[in-house]
Amino acid sequence: MGLGTAEVPPRPHIFANKFETWLGVMPAYLADSEAMGVKIVGDNPHNFKKGKPNNPALMLLNNPQTGEPLMVMDGTYITKFRTGAAGAVAARYLARKDSRTVGIIGCGSQGEAQLSCLKELFKIEKVKAYDAIPQRRKGYVQNMEKKLELDITEAEFPKQTVEGSDIVVTCSTSTTPVINGEWLSKGVHVNAIGAFTPQARELDSLTIGRADKIVLDVPEARETGDISIPVKEGTFDLTKIYGEIGELVTGRKVGRTSTEEITVFKTVGSAAIDVSTAFRVYQIAKSRGMGTEIDI
Repeated sequence: MGLGTAEVPPRPHIFANKFETWLGVMPAYLADSEAMGVKIVGDNPHNFKKGKPNNPALMLLNNPQTGEPLMVMDGTYITKFRTGAAGAVAARYLARKDSRTVGIIGCGSQGEAQLSCLKELFKIEKVKAYDAIPQRRKGYVQNMEKKLELDITEAEFPKQTVEGSDIVVTCSTSTTPVINGEWLSKGVHVNAIGAFTPQARELDSLTIGRADKIVLDVPEARETGDISIPVKEGTFDLTKIYGEIGELVTGRKVGRTSTEEITVFKTVGSAAIDVSTAFRVYQIAKSRGMGTEIDI
């Protein structure tokens, strides 16, 4: 999207208040790769109680020349790791290169993906993990320590997770702030992943106010509570948003320029990345003779 070759319209969505379920439709067309498709994704904060993913999704790819469907595939796994990859890419440009300590708030599947992807780019020495559900954070620590061979400790409170961390990731289901801006140290980078509706936010107004650079993944990210609530309060102006991550990746804007900058990356997800990833999976599956062809 940073080069302007992707067409990504605003995503329509609906909300079932009775069940607290959100459903979004995310289409995209990538001119360079001639990939066209859509992701249909749901969100329900109570799904984990049923042993189901909080963000179940389905991907559909279409032939851009005819509009015919090419492939239907699970989108939940793609959502998980493309979001993790987006967080890592943002940290690459916005976090200090010598970042060694990571704080994770939210120990679900996204907490796993975020840490896994960050480990690919940073020499992480210490991880602090917090979740409002003690059993979940305990399981997270045990699982991720073994999987990633990292030193991971449980934090009993969000403050313990934030203080002293070089990179902080919020990927919770909370609708109210889990970070207090007073906890932030100079030079910290924050990836805000969890909140994506106007009513929900993980960062308080002070966090947004203290940030030297705020970078979004897509324009719709400014509609989330993390950004829109401080705007309504009059404590933040949208003109202070530094730019979008695509501008940093393509070199149109620079990322971190000081070791003392406080930086924030706010993401709600990009259909362009979903479609690009799904198209690559489709190409690999075709080359390996995988998948099942059906007539509709």
